[in-house]
Amino acid sequence: MSILSSGNCTVCEMLYDNPDFVLGNVLNMSIEEIWNSPKALKLYSKKKEFIEDKNTPCYSCGVYDTCKNKLAKKVCYVDIAKVYGVGKYEYPDPRCPRSIKTNVIL
Repeated sequence: MSILSSGNCTVCEMLYDNPDFVLGNVLNMSIEEIWNSPKALKLYSKKKEFIEDKNTPCYSCGVYDTCKNKLAKKVCYVDIAKVYGVGKYEYPDPRCPRSIKTNVIL
């Protein structure tokens, strides 16, 4: 978790301007409240039943739990945000075979 100069806390300092990844603000909440907030827990503990966007390839993936929770949690939200944009953090890593094909080189 990164704490920015504004007090906003984000999962990554590179995602400071993406509202999908701002977990809270230390001026309004304790670090413990931010760390254990529903938004933070959803990002850190990825469970298939919590996927809201039914259009993501992850929703119908048969190896979702292994991919997101057992393979050293190698999810880079920066890459996902670069390729898919705001509001698409539930989409797969761009290197995933099930990802939507793009012309972006990472």
